[in-house]
Amino acid sequence: KQWYQRRVRGICVEQAKEHNGGYCGSNVGIRDFTVYTATDCMVFKGDIIKTATKNGNWMKTLVLISVRMGGDELNPSYLQPIQMYLQSHICLGIIGGRKRHSLYFTGFQGRKLIHYDPHKCQPVLKMEGDFKYDTYVCTTPRKMAFSKMDPSCTFAFYLTSEGDLDKLIKMSQEPGVIKVFEILEGTKEEYMTTVFTPTIMAFDHNESMVDEGISITDINSLDGSDFEYLD
Repeated sequence: KQWYQRRVRGICVEQAKEHNGGYCGSNVGIRDFTVYTATDCMVFKGDIIKTATKNGNWMKTLVLISVRMGGDELNPSYLQPIQMYLQSHICLGIIGGRKRHSLYFTGFQGRKLIHYDPHKCQPVLKMEGDFKYDTYVCTTPRKMAFSKMDPSCTFAFYLTSEGDLDKLIKMSQEPGVIKVFEILEGTKEEYMTTVFTPTIMAFDHNESMVDEGISITDINSLDGSDFEYLD
């Protein structure tokens, strides 16, 4: 049994979409949508638009956003945004679970999450022709306290138009609600280029750091009392 990290979950879904022959059974088509995976709580609007746009038209897009909402336990401050997203029609649910147990959260009632347990081991299937896939889908919802939710999870959103993307952006910026993830303008490539552009330091003939005005001699003369050690 393997516990997949929140980042890997989204990648697994994305690769399953790409490598499948186009259909999962005769009635479940997967050709007409695409998948965008975001990691480290960072979403890039430009990348979503690029992923969702084909021949000038918007494709239905499954957006998977991996987040962590606390340390070992769920931070209660995140209850409000979780409830806000689960009430939205563009939210498909949350891929997550409790400690060492995967679950799929689809809603909530009061102080409890509504979830489906996907654990039912069966022989592997060949993804071709007709087969009965209904036995591979849990049909009995259960409830679990928010406090038992593992803080590492993946939010799933289904965007059928650019208007849905605007709704997602608006929800992520809701005043007074703590942010679960950040939606940034542009693409990840542009962001990485801007943030991690190396700075070239200039040195004069006296081996001093011109940009900072600190000489090499000054640095070497510092003792331990000049530094603060962080735990």
